[in-house]
Amino acid sequence: MFPFTYTVASSVNKPLDVLGEWNMFIINDINDDINFHLRSIEDDHGNHTLSYKGIYQWQIHETPTTYYWSQFWWGSKYQDFHVFDSRHPSNVCIKQGFGTQYCYWLVRPEGFYVSNVNNTFPSRSWALDRTWA
Repeated sequence: MFPFTYTVASSVNKPLDVLGEWNMFIINDINDDINFHLRSIEDDHGNHTLSYKGIYQWQIHETPTTYYWSQFWWGSKYQDFHVFDSRHPSNVCIKQGFGTQYCYWLVRPEGFYVSNVNNTFPSRSWALDRTWA
């Protein structure tokens, strides 16, 4: 279903104040390549290009100060924002029970959707978080 998958494990050792484990995903649902740069204070995941239906995956050991931000480019369009921020009470990645958590970002022509489950779009689980600038 998704022909291109990147998997990256964080190089940060697991600290004692870990709040949880997260599997994070960026999925390209634009019929074109998108480019993005993902980073945190601890890790710079670098620049990436995702083809249509491509997936980028990484893991987070959440602490009280964990945040990741990303810059996205698609043709002449641009957007940058925090894709995960445990410092902010309205973090878009919401914990669901115990154990490993999941957060999916779906990049579409109209903007960026977020969900805790990877349901087929459109579905009620996907919430539009922001549009392209």
